[in-house]
Amino acid sequence: MIRNKKYNVVFSLFTAWAGVCRGAEGFSFDETKEEASLVRGVTGNTQRTLGMNIARRNQSKSSLYLYGDRYPDNTRKHPSPDKDYLAPIKEPLPTLRPTEEGDLNIRFNKITYPDGIPESLQLPLTMEDYPITGEMAAILRTQSLADAVVLEDDFDMRGKDPSKYVIALGGPPSFPNKDPKNPFWAQLEAVVDAHILRRWGGEPDFTLPMLWANKTINDVALAVYHEYPGKHQADMLKKFFKEGLEVDYSVMPFRSKRDIVSLQFRFAYLNTWAIECVGAVNFCIKWAYGLPRPEEVAYLIATGEISEGVPVELKSKIDSMNLENATSFTAYPEGSPSHPAWPAMHSAASAASFWLSVVTNLTPEQYCEALRVDYGVAFARTVAGVHYPGDNIMGLNLGQAILADRMPEHFAENFGADPDAVRQKIAQMRFDWNDFNVDECSIAHFPIV
Repeated sequence: MIRNKKYNVVFSLFTAWAGVCRGAEGFSFDETKEEASLVRGVTGNTQRTLGMNIARRNQSKSSLYLYGDRYPDNTRKHPSPDKDYLAPIKEPLPTLRPTEEGDLNIRFNKITYPDGIPESLQLPLTMEDYPITGEMAAILRTQSLADAVVLEDDFDMRGKDPSKYVIALGGPPSFPNKDPKNPFWAQLEAVVDAHILRRWGGEPDFTLPMLWANKTINDVALAVYHEYPGKHQADMLKKFFKEGLEVDYSVMPFRSKRDIVSLQFRFAYLNTWAIECVGAVNFCIKWAYGLPRPEEVAYLIATGEISEGVPVELKSKIDSMNLENATSFTAYPEGSPSHPAWPAMHSAASAASFWLSVVTNLTPEQYCEALRVDYGVAFARTVAGVHYPGDNIMGLNLGQAILADRMPEHFAENFGADPDAVRQKIAQMRFDWNDFNVDECSIAHFPIV
């Protein structure tokens, strides 16, 4: 590899936005048992408090599924970081389970380089390169156009351990595999189906929020293209402000009946703080696992570079697209962003339905709209061809989990809130996005409206 010590620029995402993420709480890790567990204020049969009085969970099911004990530790060692580039870092993220049998060793490689960079720097990345660490990270950060290569020692991580979130939220994704029944292929086929639907001008296959009521399927894809972070959630808040929002004064201290400081100003701040909170952890996980973008795999199939394991029907659908290049698989001229697919950042940043439901008493109609806005922003990226559905669900659950950890102390320090009251409301409002039905607007089969 070629080194260039002149470069020492470390790119990071969202650090210009307001807010400082405080210490994570709510997780404990018992290393003697080699498994993770979430510490929650309330589990089991809880009640939603938005006037609906519906049960969220039965006593045998907690608010998130835990799979950490299913994946034995991977003992493979990674090279130490190059001291010329980076300070020593902690052990990289565990892969949680050995590489699956039949793995085709296809990882994220959509990385471009400025003009004049030697070909020798344009390295193909394989499973052996992930998690990205040390010298490889330095090259990607300083001599390529890769997005936000965040490592565990990054300042914006603030000492947090992202592996605990990965364990608690179900473990790593599946990758292209020689087995046609591997879950990866169903994930890719869902993106292919969305592409075909968009190409033929069909209707989105999920119920849109009212804010998007008049959007076509192409409008939906373009709605999440280079938009300002939190734009759609901000549009939703503007609508709710006009309708009227009831602040939960058991969570947010009362100042006065009419209080622009504690409502409009604070909620505008929280809308961007929530994104900044999840950004570094999300990108650290992305660069730990390196799930290739759908366009990368689809084009490898289209050109015949991979065929083993590809289901026949999926291959037929991709052939019917007559892809000119990889980016033509997506709704965007440049294709997917220059960072790995999983978890989806648009999804992780779509947590307004969670933090807003904690600090206010939303009406059922408002809560349904908030959920559909977050879901819509997440799954519009699948409509656009840049994310697998699993990226979106992991991102939505990740954003919720990080905020659940950080809101109590952050609200206490910045707003004078009672952290125990915040934790209690969080426990009432948490859920697994796998249980959300966007068409029925229900959670675990319990209707919201």
